[in-house]
Amino acid sequence: MHATPSNQITVENRGGVQRFLNMKWYLQWLVFAAIASILYLPVLGNTFLSDDHLVLWKTGVQQELNVDGFFRPLSDITLWLSYRLFKLNSLPYYLFQVLLHALNAVMLMQYCRKISKMRTSSAGTMELMPLLAALIFLTYPFHNEAIAWILGRGALMAGSFAIGAMLALVSHWKPVTKISLIALCYFLGLAAYETIIILPLLVGAQLLIMGASRKEMGKILLVLAATFGLHAGLRIAVSGAFIGGYGAGFFQGASLDTMLVMLKSAGRVLLPPSDNSQWMMIAFASVLLIGAGALYTVWRRTKNDMGARRFLYTQLACLAIAMLVPMWLGVSTRTSESDRFLYLPSIFLSGLMAFTLMHLFSKAKQQVIMVALFLVVQVALLEENNLNWKKASDTVLAMKRYIERQQGEGRLLVLNLPGETDGAYIFRVGFKEFLRLYGYDSEQVKLVSQLTRDQQLALPGRSARIIG
Repeated sequence: MHATPSNQITVENRGGVQRFLNMKWYLQWLVFAAIASILYLPVLGNTFLSDDHLVLWKTGVQQELNVDGFFRPLSDITLWLSYRLFKLNSLPYYLFQVLLHALNAVMLMQYCRKISKMRTSSAGTMELMPLLAALIFLTYPFHNEAIAWILGRGALMAGSFAIGAMLALVSHWKPVTKISLIALCYFLGLAAYETIIILPLLVGAQLLIMGASRKEMGKILLVLAATFGLHAGLRIAVSGAFIGGYGAGFFQGASLDTMLVMLKSAGRVLLPPSDNSQWMMIAFASVLLIGAGALYTVWRRTKNDMGARRFLYTQLACLAIAMLVPMWLGVSTRTSESDRFLYLPSIFLSGLMAFTLMHLFSKAKQQVIMVALFLVVQVALLEENNLNWKKASDTVLAMKRYIERQQGEGRLLVLNLPGETDGAYIFRVGFKEFLRLYGYDSEQVKLVSQLTRDQQLALPGRSARIIG
């Protein structure tokens, strides 16, 4: 196969794309917000789920930071503010997350556009690539917990500050302004969720690949180290420990089982969950082989364009680094549980996929067909997961309606309450706080038993029973 320079790959009808890319960022946000709202319409009407009740009770009603094994004050503050403004109207909570997800897509598009301009040649293909990266990110189905679950906003916000920092890194601002913004993003991101802890590695990898001087790298990394130290000191002062029991997974020991979990978790960034672990391993190996072949082809085709190769190397390196946290902590391969850990890696995966698709298919018709198929598959998987979250919400609402109907009719005993439905949380925790938030008498409503997913699947028919 002969090498085709990327600047010879044609893309038809680029005028509309160029006009959109040149729009003001807030107009781009408006367009992406409309798309995201349509995609997430099934969850916008959801109620609060599981842990939401616990944290809303603590931050909203008791007005305390949730520091029991956690230190995520920025996320808690947004929940406190939402509760002050909207009380138990869940729509604004979900809308905040959908709009923030859309804003992240705008920042990803701008990041890809800026970094792709650091090239040795101009290419028509690269005009479409940033927009495609944003669309892939908007429709990506395997980080849904960060958007469809209110408490997932911590990972969502950490992703926002991470892509904001990477966007600042490729900006043309003065060095002092750039470093200050990156450090601010890191500090705020750490106050939202721990997944951003690897930001210095992301910044260092990009600077190294882009050929930055040692002096520039040293300054930025030193400031980020100081920022982390400031966060660590504040964390210990407020919560009494650097890492609570919940976060002990960051320091778990390595073992054969751990390595297997890491491998399976890596597969989840590319594949939907499945109860068939053997199928997951085979599918992951197959996808890796296909992906390696596609990347090799793209690498060959860009041999005369070092700018394009730097973009490829940067996205690959950042994806590998961003995957360290979900691989170490683990993401369920059977359900969507914990896929919020994949939110940060999905940023760089989207850029990598867009770059690969645009360079792998040289003809405009091929590009349109493959991109359309790819996005349709992603949307189908996304909506399947959205329906799981809607099912979880419907269960909580049914519980709420039943309790309200039975108020004053005697004692209620709840048997076999499901903790989740295929990864979408129902009442794994927070039932006591649920009763308190809605003013139900906890002496009259008693939870007798709960079910894990495996126990729920083993039961015939309906698994939840409410007895008055």
